[in-house]
Amino acid sequence: MNAGRRPGTAQGVALLAATVLPIMGVVSLAPVLPRLLEVFGDQPNVHILVPVALTAPGLCIALLSPVAGVLTDWLGRRTLLLAGLGLYLVCGLLPFFLSTLPQLIASRVGLGVAEAIIMTGTTTLMSDYFTDGERQRWVAIQGGLGSLAGSVLFVAGGALGAIGWRWPFALYGLALPIMIAVAAVIWEPKRRQVLDVARDAAKAPFPGRAMAVLALTTVLCAVVFYLAVIQLGLVLQGIGVTSPATIGAVTALGSLGVPIGAFVYSRLGRWSLGKLLALALVCTGAGLVGLGFSKSVPAVFAATALNQFGCGILLPTLILWAMNTASLRWRGRVIGLWNGSFFIGQFLSPVSAALIAKGAGLPTTLALFGGLTVLGAILAFALGRRTVMVGAHPKPI
Repeated sequence: MNAGRRPGTAQGVALLAATVLPIMGVVSLAPVLPRLLEVFGDQPNVHILVPVALTAPGLCIALLSPVAGVLTDWLGRRTLLLAGLGLYLVCGLLPFFLSTLPQLIASRVGLGVAEAIIMTGTTTLMSDYFTDGERQRWVAIQGGLGSLAGSVLFVAGGALGAIGWRWPFALYGLALPIMIAVAAVIWEPKRRQVLDVARDAAKAPFPGRAMAVLALTTVLCAVVFYLAVIQLGLVLQGIGVTSPATIGAVTALGSLGVPIGAFVYSRLGRWSLGKLLALALVCTGAGLVGLGFSKSVPAVFAATALNQFGCGILLPTLILWAMNTASLRWRGRVIGLWNGSFFIGQFLSPVSAALIAKGAGLPTTLALFGGLTVLGAILAFALGRRTVMVGAHPKPI
């Protein structure tokens, strides 16, 4: 880092605030989806194009995060992050003034490019700035904050949508104060100084094999990470619950398991990566199995809470694994590839569940995914026994 500077709370808070912005890509607009269908109802293929407008940012993150990682390593973390925040601000606010669906979709694609840059840059900088227990603490906060921010933004998007369909886009103006904060407190790590301290690690080739394992694991974990939340409404309908208020309450209360899981994760600093991943997958998988067999609202809530608790441990564990996979020289690329892998899994989650549920039914599908996830936990525990994690640094036993 720059001489005389030591990262602390100001830098961590600024980076965490920036990580909230990509969450707005979908959740702030989801409540006004029916309204958008009405507004653009006279345009061809509106029932396809409006959902595309909502999900385009996520697809851009999946496809462009690896590119953002390369640029982060080449051009520098701070410069690219500020550029991404500026692009986010412009493209996020543009729909407030646009009037056609193609224009709206184009602005959303630009927003997705910005989100890929922001997600890659913030996680890379957090990895650069913090080590050991500090890194694990900030990663745990990041994991829990996402769920809470998603709930708040969903409510805010709905409230603004009651005023008019354009008003939820005003939320993207939050990027301005965050960009100012990043410009004020974030500095570019001095790569040469750090490389001199860890010369051997810096000169190591790109960790291709380790990255392949991480990417594959992340895709599979992301598939199960989103299953419960995406399918919960259908699960409740399957047991006769149709009230939107009840569905919303079960979803909101169950999702509180995520920050609780993230807090528990922050207290397990000396656990090995394999144990952390195994614990996360056992809880996530058991929750899915429970959803598959639930016949009452309390049972659905209990299974959802257990699943979300596991997800609260799973996400920071995967982030920390990505941070530990490469030295500073390759870190942007690794974080970018990890982001891309996670969002590919997000895209595949509802698709894979729908394909299997078409023949087997949703309860059986959830139980099947849950059982496979528990098996994955056993494998993670067995493979992870070869290393122990002290703080954020894996060391041989």
